[in-house]
Amino acid sequence: MAQNIDIFDFTLTDEEMSQIAGMNQHDAGTRDFGDPQFVKYLIENYG
Repeated sequence: MAQNIDIFDFTLTDEEMSQIAGMNQHDAGTRDFGDPQFVKYLIENYG
């Protein structure tokens, strides 16, 4: 349990953070909830 709680024993460089931020940006499974067409679709189909 102690090992599971100790999750902050590392640091990430700015380059690593940038790499993580860029992951899955063009994944077909992601949705832009700010896209008016998608919001319209949700409202029409799910109320």
